[in-house]
Amino acid sequence: MTSHNVNDHHAVSTAVAADYYDRFELLCLHGSPYSERIRWALKVLQVDDYALLKHEVCTGELALRYKVGRWNPWHRVTVPVAFVSYADKNRPLLILEDGLDIVEWANDVVQSRRGTQENSTEDKKHALDLIPPSHRKEILEYCNIADETLDYGRGCFTEKLI
Repeated sequence: MTSHNVNDHHAVSTAVAADYYDRFELLCLHGSPYSERIRWALKVLQVDDYALLKHEVCTGELALRYKVGRWNPWHRVTVPVAFVSYADKNRPLLILEDGLDIVEWANDVVQSRRGTQENSTEDKKHALDLIPPSHRKEILEYCNIADETLDYGRGCFTEKLI
């Protein structure tokens, strides 16, 4: 998984997330802790208007490579991956290949939706903010620790398969 630089801003700006999207697809591997924590975050954020696509390990890699446009076999492709298409057909398909980017994009969408509601106060707008700006650095540090732990577990599991 990706190591997140705690000083960088996330790859998807709030301006992009605030635009209305036409379709949101989430490609996940059943039982994967990486996929499950994204689904949990979307559930907490009450983002339920997405299509859940199930990734098949052996047969799905070519389709995944085609969809993300990464054909070089030396470049790893992993799930979860989100595909966001916009109502404005002039906008390209947004591909989010990192779990934290998916959560930040969804978090920004929820915040922008709340921000446009007429009677929203600052407290209401950030009521379900999973990644508040004031705590982003600490959250990224925990994400890095979680990814290292999950990567170790993945390595142990893969070693047993071989």
